[in-house]
Amino acid sequence: MPHNVIDDYLAELHALLPRSRARASVVAEIADGLTDSIDHHLADGLGYGEATLAAIAEMGDPRSMAAEFAAVISAEHINRYSSRFLLIGPTIGVAWILVFLFGSVDILSGIPAILGCALVLCIVTVAGSCAAVAAGATGPLSRWIDIGWHTAASAVLVTAFCAALIDAALIGFLLAKLGEPMSVSTMTLLLAAATGSGLRLCFAVTVLPRIARMRRTLLT
Repeated sequence: MPHNVIDDYLAELHALLPRSRARASVVAEIADGLTDSIDHHLADGLGYGEATLAAIAEMGDPRSMAAEFAAVISAEHINRYSSRFLLIGPTIGVAWILVFLFGSVDILSGIPAILGCALVLCIVTVAGSCAAVAAGATGPLSRWIDIGWHTAASAVLVTAFCAALIDAALIGFLLAKLGEPMSVSTMTLLLAAATGSGLRLCFAVTVLPRIARMRRTLLT
């Protein structure tokens, strides 16, 4: 029976924790803690069943434990996602700049196009700033950027949404240009930049629901 109680406790904890590579190690850590606590109570003269129940009582309710560790796991995910956006963002940005500067692609003809470029730059600035804040708040700079993990999740959520919006617009720009005559070098640059945007768009769309779930976890 005691073994079943421990197994049930660990199974419930595992089910409540967010999906993560760290989930198994967290459950293993709790299992080790329970074992040490049981050994301590056995040394004090309790029977194995009583020692097991006492260890579980000391460890706390599985939901409380899961909430505590879920916050840490979520913060690690937020830091990883925001860091990836910061890493790949400039690379894709440079690729599109090369398209517009050296690919003989006409984009600055007329006021609407100029306003569109200004809007994209504003969105890029917002996305980059939010990603930097989220990475700092959940990383080594958290001592100075103390905004809370829920706010950090909101920041990277904004980053993912902005990235998806920008990349969808840029891929749409590519599709609009496909019917126009262009040199091989221009087409190569355009396809390379669009491939980067496509990959980031897939990443952003995949990450968005995950971050939304993390925000709910961190809010509870």
